[in-house]
Amino acid sequence: MASLLTAQYDEMRFKPVALTDDKEPTCQLVFDGYDEQLLVNKKEFAAEKLLGYTHPSILKMAPDLELIEIFIANSLIDGYHFMDLQVIFHTPQAKTNYGGITKNSNLKIRFLNDEHIYLNALKTDLGSLSKDGTKTIFKSSYQLNEYEIKMLKRHYLDEIEIVWRFGLEKYPIENINLFKQQLACLDGKK
Repeated sequence: MASLLTAQYDEMRFKPVALTDDKEPTCQLVFDGYDEQLLVNKKEFAAEKLLGYTHPSILKMAPDLELIEIFIANSLIDGYHFMDLQVIFHTPQAKTNYGGITKNSNLKIRFLNDEHIYLNALKTDLGSLSKDGTKTIFKSSYQLNEYEIKMLKRHYLDEIEIVWRFGLEKYPIENINLFKQQLACLDGKK
């Protein structure tokens, strides 16, 4: 059942949502109710920016460039927790350089206290170009178990490590309490 549920992506969820001045997530509800297409109850929030990143060697040449942006959106679908990840590279060459995210590849989330969890991608995504051809977009979904949810609610984030088809890369997280806040929204505590 879970793989069927994650097969669909709602493009509206991955439009950047402006954060308030104090960097609090907006908890913008996208859907809350019975999904007639999936035939399940679903509660989804809009994606919010987790981080922006530019490799230090590129940053020296273009200090205002944000080469990579990563957004997350949490949802509760038929009682299962999911986290959707969207990675936007502001270059059309990312498919060639990174190759994509393969099914069951690891996403490591490290917390400020040095603990970590691993999530496994539910499907393969080889990336797609934006309509204007200037960006490469990768999307992946991860099902969260109770232990992972507990860790994400309890600890602040430090970095994520994405295993790409052609290697791995670590990214420092800017919005260190985003998961805590999104999961509180999902639980109706915000």
